Amino acid sequence: MGMPQATPDELLAAMLKSTLPTVFVEGDDDITILRNLEPHLGFGSIDFVGCGGRNSVLEIFKRREELDGKNVAFFADQDLWFFQGVPQEYSEIVFTEGYSIENDLYFDGSTRLNELLDEAELNFLMTLKHNVATWFAFEVERSLAGEIRDFAQVSLLSEKTMSPQKSDFHPEFLSSRDYKNPQSELLHKVLIPNFGGLRGKFLLDCYQKVFVQLRDPKRIKYSDRHLMDLCYREGIKSSNPTSRINQIIATLQAKLQ
Repeated sequence: MGMPQATPDELLAAMLKSTLPTVFVEGDDDITILRNLEPHLGFGSIDFVGCGGRNSVLEIFKRREELDGKNVAFFADQDLWFFQGVPQEYSEIVFTEGYSIENDLYFDGSTRLNELLDEAELNFLMTLKHNVATWFAFEVERSLAGEIRDFAQVSLLSEKTMSPQKSDFHPEFLSSRDYKNPQSELLHKVLIPNFGGLRGKFLLDCYQKVFVQLRDPKRIKYSDRHLMDLCYREGIKSSNPTSRINQIIATLQAKLQ
């Protein structure tokens, strides 16, 4: 078992003793990605602090006056605010451009990821991503209508969700979710640009379905971390100043001045 997550009270108390510039983020996955940015931010050492979820980031942000004089910034995924807009009270937080940090990395590096696939794998992936995006648009539609949807618990690699080597959902799975075709405007927002509104972990599941279920065992497979690292390396290139990862760097630099 890992260490228990520190509470906002504990994180704030620890921050009062720190002299490092600090970025509060949601969790360990964000730290793994954002720690790569440290040499590019120009502040020397930076403390990236995982808060255990977006709600904790928001709570600490609300209490930021307790950190008066400290050099801090806050970073979080938009999640469903991608579709609704970020509330004005949180406008000083640095949010992802897409649904999550995985989406922003994917925006920068999807072409590089697709180069890892052969033609048959790529065709399968394109169909799979569109089917998943259509289902997810329905889940978003119901969530925005006020329903509590546990879509974060869904795995595309589960045989209860999709058969191995198949790109469509089991009818029984869709029935269990009371699935109906989503509004075309909402589906468009999930798809454009570059699946920016499709939950990033589902995007990664799509690639893993190709590697785990479609690819010959003798051929190279790539973990989620490998895929995100490839995307990061594409985005960080100095020849790509408008990449989303470079935009995150610029925004965090401004917040930490």
